[in-house]
Amino acid sequence: MAFFGDYHACWQEVRGRLYVCLSVWACLFTLCFYFRFELLVWSRSSMLAHAQSLPPVVSLSILDGFYVLFEMSYYLSLLLALPVFLGQLWCFLVPALHRSERFLLRVILFVGGGLFLIGLFLGWFVMMPLIFSYAHFFMPKDVVWMIDLRHYVSLFWCAGLYGGLFLEVPLMIFLLLHFGFMNAKTIRRCRPYVFLGCFVVGMLVTPPDMFAQVFFALPLYALFETGYLCSLLVHRFTGQGKEMTLRSS
Repeated sequence: MAFFGDYHACWQEVRGRLYVCLSVWACLFTLCFYFRFELLVWSRSSMLAHAQSLPPVVSLSILDGFYVLFEMSYYLSLLLALPVFLGQLWCFLVPALHRSERFLLRVILFVGGGLFLIGLFLGWFVMMPLIFSYAHFFMPKDVVWMIDLRHYVSLFWCAGLYGGLFLEVPLMIFLLLHFGFMNAKTIRRCRPYVFLGCFVVGMLVTPPDMFAQVFFALPLYALFETGYLCSLLVHRFTGQGKEMTLRSS
């Protein structure tokens, strides 16, 4: 009976925290949808720096306006509610963690959240202008260049999401080494396959040309090496991972 009592109390806490998360997200979604047109103008700010070559934005469907504004409000409300989600998860897990585990989780949440936000803004305000400049450079002069509104909003969120996720690569490599899922020798052995895999990922998420693939794959591999070197330095100065050395040959 004690087991069922503990299970019921745990479920009650989980349900209460889910209600908090859903309530906050619903309020933020309502607020974002109220300012939907301002958000759409803000999403186009990454192209304003290239106003001289800015193509007209068109809508090719009657329902594009609804889908675009709903998608913009939905994704932005999820992004704004993410700290609340993580905070509720932290409050639920922290009683079962040791002091060292709490410290590590704080560092993971802080570093991971910071890297994701940096990658998000890099995708919006660096990658997006580069994409439009790159596309305009290869556009024939006798072709009328217009942008579909729905496609632009999808590209806007994909650029931000890819930037945020790819900047998590150093943290992911660090966690794999820290928790013993991989060791330094395995990482060094996998380097050629990781290098090839970066080009495969670049082939899948970039336009079908060699230059975009190279410009995407090389920074991604550099993030992998950054995570590996940071892991070696942290383990060296903390005295953990005796088999890890700074020799990366």
